[in-house]
Amino acid sequence: MKKFAIIIRGPTAAGKSTTSQLLKETLHKTIHLEVDVLRRIISHKPCAKRRKIAHKAVDVYLKELTKYGDNIIIEEVFRKPYYLKVCKFLKKKKYVLLRVFLSAPVEVLVHRDKIRQTKTLGKKSVSKMSKIIKPFDEDLFIDTSKTTPKECAKLIVKKLKPLIKK
Repeated sequence: MKKFAIIIRGPTAAGKSTTSQLLKETLHKTIHLEVDVLRRIISHKPCAKRRKIAHKAVDVYLKELTKYGDNIIIEEVFRKPYYLKVCKFLKKKKYVLLRVFLSAPVEVLVHRDKIRQTKTLGKKSVSKMSKIIKPFDEDLFIDTSKTTPKECAKLIVKKLKPLIKK
């Protein structure tokens, strides 16, 4: 099997972490790199410094993980410049990339954010993010208001399997 990386993007409360965790449990020998965790180590308040340091940490993790040939799930909001940098690095390391974008209508995202135990941002921030963070052409788009996290994980695995067969 070919080594792979799944990049999961989407606005706040779209289900990125839940889906990524289910994928990690399904796809053995796969590392789940949750960029939000790295950012929260630095600060719970969003800021450019926090994002910059977390991205530098991700760069180090990716360099080491790819050195060992680990399969990787990376999830974050991912704005385009950093997303393209990560994709370029993984392609250079001969990884099969599956790019996934999870989203839902803004009212669903706001409701999910409101009932979260951690990482709550509030209606204004969630609404703003849902307008800014959009799928790219190559993304597998999944509306998480119409699919459960398990169904999302199954769709992603179904899309991945033919890509990684030798």
